[in-house]
Amino acid sequence: MTEETTEREIPISPTIIVWAGTGESSVGLRPSGGGLVTAGEGEKRALIVFRGPEDAFAYQRHTGKHTDAEGFKVVGVLEERALATILETQDLRYVAMPEPWAGGAAGVDLFTAGNFLRMLEESR
Repeated sequence: MTEETTEREIPISPTIIVWAGTGESSVGLRPSGGGLVTAGEGEKRALIVFRGPEDAFAYQRHTGKHTDAEGFKVVGVLEERALATILETQDLRYVAMPEPWAGGAAGVDLFTAGNFLRMLEESR
């Protein structure tokens, strides 16, 4: 007999959207924070990390924000060490992870950077 898992495991392949400075509409659209797509301001600014490239592309399609035409690129799948370096060098203390993008009202999980990195490490 096997134990049933009560919590649904969602694989995470950390993916971010960055400004690459290409595209027809890229002039003047460079976000603050080193070209990273973030949410919030000041000390509460959080790096938006998607569960995988598919979620990032779905976000772009459904919102029309941070698209290739605007000069943004989806970058994934990030290793924990690379993600830790980005968070540290940009002084980002939080990670915001949208629920799997379905185009409707969805929640966002907010983590401290340290807790998010530990969660990734434990999930491997």
